[in-house]
Order: sequence, then structure tokens, then C-alpha cells
Amino acid sequence: MSALRNQTIEHYSYPQAISKAAKSARGNVVLFLIPMVLIALAIAMKNIESGFAFLTAKPIVYANMLPVNFIDILFLPPVLFAVFNSYKAISNFIGGLKEQYPPTDRGENLLPAVKGTIQDVLSHIEFKKCGTNKSRNISHRLMMYGFIGLFITTNAVFVLHWLNEFGFDVQVTPLPFFHPVKILGNVSAFAAFAGIYLIVRDRVKNSATSILSLFDWMFIGNMFFTVVTGILCQVFRVGDHANLAFLTYYIHLVMV
Repeated sequence: MSALRNQTIEHYSYPQAISKAAKSARGNVVLFLIPMVLIALAIAMKNIESGFAFLTAKPIVYANMLPVNFIDILFLPPVLFAVFNSYKAISNFIGGLKEQYPPTDRGENLLPAVKGTIQDVLSHIEFKKCGTNKSRNISHRLMMYGFIGLFITTNAVFVLHWLNEFGFDVQVTPLPFFHPVKILGNVSAFAAFAGIYLIVRDRVKNSATSILSLFDWMFIGNMFFTVVTGILCQVFRVGDHANLAFLTYYIHLVMV
């Protein structure tokens, strides 16, 4: 199933060069080097004149290393690229389904079909139906809902920042612990971490019967280190460990 899933992803993905690169060790090195170099250059351009003063400035503020404006410039093009690629991949997949199963008058209308699909994804009902994979329902839902929460948190911080830029009196990062956005972010991070931990535990436990490819492990690893570095960024910032905090934040940005 793992091999079949990976072949399906490669076949329908756009552009296929990226999915092919993600299947090999050399390709993954290249994919990681791109954000590593770009983010490092952005940090250098921002801080070289000040002698990287953010490392000794108190309190620790990650925006001193790389302001939100820089992050927006760096991340917005990849986000748009990913949205476009997702649209193309989904279109290719739907096109393939239409070839195998031509539309009929008995088929569902678009809105009911979309609604049913969303309900199935959010409930992971197929895992519940399968006795072998029933235990994976909880772990996958924890990870999924965790990342949905983190996505909402990220966009909420984005909105707060720009509201502040336009003169509105709103709290910006670093947010206090009991701020609703901070609470959502922390709860979501620990939910995602718990889900990934359970997924890895089950995979290792069933390694004799369930073989994962490099693609699978790289995907799981990327999710894991994204969450862990995000949590550690907060831990090191609160603990006032500047060097560890900024290094971890850099790694976190690369993983994202």
C-alpha cells in the first residue's frame, strides 16, 4: 500500500520533479538546501550591518532576527506555489477518476460530494471501519487537528501583525501565555506532537508487517521536527537561552 500510495502521489503531483526528488536521499538534500540557503541569506542581509545584535538583545524577540515582513516576502511565493500545485494535482486526480469512472446522471452534485468528503476526512471514518487500522484513527486525527489549529494560529498572528502595522491597538508577538491565540497554538502543537508520536510508535511496532519508504519517513520526520522545533522555540525563549532559541527558530523556519 505504501508503494502504491507513493506512485499515485508521484503520478498526479505537479510538478512531478518535486515528488520524484522527495523519494531519494539526494533529492531531499536539495529540497532542504533551498530554504536553508534562502533563509540564511535573509537573516544575513537583515543583520550583517548591526553585527547580529539580535543575539545579545534582551528580551529575546524572534522578529529581531527576521521581521515578519521578511518572513512574508520569503514565504508568500512558496505558499502561492503550493496552492497552485495543489490545484493542479487535484485537477489531475479528478481527471483520472473521470477517465476510469465517467460521470453519470446518478452521481452526486458537487456540493453534497464536497460536504461528504470533508466529513469523511475530518472523522477519519474509514479507519474506524477497518479493524487493522482502527487504532490509527486517534493518532491521525490528533495530528490533523493539531496542524489545522497551527494553521489557524499562524494566520491569526499574521492578521494581528498587520492590524498593528495599520495602527490598530492589538497585541503582537510574543503573545502572553493566556492570550487566546497562544493557547490555541500551544494546544495544537501538543496535539500534533502526540499524534505524530503515536504514528511513529505504531509504525515501529508494526515494522515487520508495514514497510515505510524514505518518502514516508521524510514526511513524518518533517512534521515531527516542525512541531518539536516550534515547541522548543518557546521553551528556549522563555528560558532566555538566546543562541539555542535563534538556532532552533532558524531550523523551524527551514522545516516549515
